[in-house]
Amino acid sequence: MDNLEKFIQQHRKDFDNQQPAPKVWDQLSTTLPNPIKTNKISWAKKISVAAGLALLVGFSYFVGHFSARNQITNPEVAELSSLYEQQIEAKIKAIS
Repeated sequence: MDNLEKFIQQHRKDFDNQQPAPKVWDQLSTTLPNPIKTNKISWAKKISVAAGLALLVGFSYFVGHFSARNQITNPEVAELSSLYEQQIEAKIKAIS
């Protein structure tokens, strides 16, 4: 250990009670980088995300439920639909 380190250790209390002038702190604060911003999610954002997910699930259920209900249940309509689909396919093949 050199003499400077010994001196600092022996007189540590004398150094610790000294405070730098406010001018020094002002100069330091201008040269320091900006503090790192943390990504804190507010409670309002969490609630809005939860509400959006609830709406998405509700809308998906609504669309799925009613699209299943609107399928063809009448046998005559189903038969005609099948017939027309076959005729359309035949016309497309004839054109190609």
